[in-house]
Amino acid sequence: MSPRLFRTVVFLAGILFIMMWWVLHFFNRFAADDYQLIYERFHHGIIDATLNQYFGWCGRWFPLGFMFTMLSLGKWGGFLFLYGVITILFFLLATYRFARVATNRYLPTRIPGSVVLTCSIFFILTFFSLTPEKNEVWFWYNSTSMYLWNLIMLIFGMSFLIGEEKGPVELFFIAVSFMYVGASSEPFAIALIGVMMGFTAWHKIKNNSFSLKNLFAIGALVFAFILSIIAEGNSIRASYLPPASGRVAIVNTLKTFYNIVHYHGINMAGLSVLFFLCWLGYGMYISTTYRPVTRIAPRFLIVKTFIFLGVSAVVVFISTYTLGGVSPQRVLGAVFFSYSLFIAIGGMYFGIALGPKKILWTLATASATLILVYNGYLLFRHTAIESKYAHAVDVRLELLRQYKEEGNERTVYVAPLPDPGYLHSAEIKADTNAVLNQQLKAGLQLDFEVAVKP
Repeated sequence: MSPRLFRTVVFLAGILFIMMWWVLHFFNRFAADDYQLIYERFHHGIIDATLNQYFGWCGRWFPLGFMFTMLSLGKWGGFLFLYGVITILFFLLATYRFARVATNRYLPTRIPGSVVLTCSIFFILTFFSLTPEKNEVWFWYNSTSMYLWNLIMLIFGMSFLIGEEKGPVELFFIAVSFMYVGASSEPFAIALIGVMMGFTAWHKIKNNSFSLKNLFAIGALVFAFILSIIAEGNSIRASYLPPASGRVAIVNTLKTFYNIVHYHGINMAGLSVLFFLCWLGYGMYISTTYRPVTRIAPRFLIVKTFIFLGVSAVVVFISTYTLGGVSPQRVLGAVFFSYSLFIAIGGMYFGIALGPKKILWTLATASATLILVYNGYLLFRHTAIESKYAHAVDVRLELLRQYKEEGNERTVYVAPLPDPGYLHSAEIKADTNAVLNQQLKAGLQLDFEVAVKP
């Protein structure tokens, strides 16, 4: 097996993933509670809608502002598809820029942009594939602005943070990126503040100086975090989700990781091995072409493992504590993002350290081929599932609009929606007073109640 064949298969797997992303977003639809956001955006405007949320429900001011700004295009039928295209393109830009800056800084030879681009696409594919709860992390409009874009902005900000430039443009992008991160997910922000402060202290001990850009990034992160947690809306939200006790939070944290292993362990283990071998192939390619000098260092591997485990535990514990024991599905995106980094960096590290070996090239190419075939299967399978779901949602919305135009005032009972696949379900409840039902009613400005047929 040759490096060229390996790169070709990985490139095809990445292209197929982009196709699947576009297809799924073409069929994506708003969740029921997204309609409350739609109502606020078009009745109060961007600023007032953000302030209403900040003082009335949630302090995450930066992603809320971003979410309401994007909703300016929400009345266009293809909005969620456009939003998905913007998201994946900016994710790719952020990942490419970070990889470009990192390889230029830490490798002795400049790697071609085509190789960096392929690696960037493949990392996003790794993250997507290793995320079990794809509907919560990747496709729910309300969730993606808080959590997925949080991770994207972190990568984007880090690309400026590790760069050599120190001008006002770099500081501006660092400020915007880390303020977005600090205002998006409180558990992840706390874990990131701890990691960055630890790194800054290590830099001080090693170089006897502070990195001004690191201090600036931490300042922006902490400022946005404080502004987020002091919001009056957090107290109102806490009244519905009172914090759990420390013991309950610990139990639920352990239960969360147990459920991941129990329900997704076999699938994740198989995918982890395949992606690790692919990243090992990338490491061998870099070792063959650019010959960086790297040896396997146990201390590096141990530190990397403890950082991953520490960030994961902190994020899940804080989330289970503040949510009163509610399952922390959305914040798990940060856990699987960290895990994807763990797999990618670890694989490349071993590939560079071990150097090119025929058996490893064979394993890496075979793994990439299996990932390519698996993605093709997912594209074929989910195109059928999500298209059926999207059609059912469109039929339901059209029915409700017809009743609205007719001036109906009686309760309308609708048929249940089919399996949404990877998408976040827009299903409502059989109880007309359920929150989801009322949010759908507000967003569509209906004068009648709506419920699923009992």
